Amino acid sequence: MSDRIWIGIDADVEKSGIAIWTENQLSIYKMKFFKLFSVLEQYSYIKDNKLRDDLKVKVVIEAGWLNKRSNWHSSGQGENIASRIGKNVGANHQVGKLIVEMCEYLGLEYELHQPVSSKMGIRQFRMMSGYKGKLDQDCVDSALLVYGRV
Repeated sequence: MSDRIWIGIDADVEKSGIAIWTENQLSIYKMKFFKLFSVLEQYSYIKDNKLRDDLKVKVVIEAGWLNKRSNWHSSGQGENIASRIGKNVGANHQVGKLIVEMCEYLGLEYELHQPVSSKMGIRQFRMMSGYKGKLDQDCVDSALLVYGRV
């Protein structure tokens, strides 16, 4: 019998939200880019660098760059604010694209998930999942990518 592990990632320049769902257990973290690489690497290789055949891992990456209209930040705000927000959004998109490249390099199966316009809040997520650990919106977004999958 093979095990399925789901890893949800909400990419961010500073620290990405990471959720790991396996056997009805949810673990949620915030990680910098290279720590994330180390974690994904652990899921892709065992001793002698052979890919594990008994462990099925799938990474789900929130891919905001797939949204056709991601310049929501431009309406009703000053030019400087809109420019800064656009720069940050673009940087987060680039981190997501690099995580895709990381998965390809490590031989991990992945899927891209186009974000939805409405987000579930922290309080609502806690009520739905019963999760008691530390959360912020990036953590919730990453958890929703994988929570309850089999």
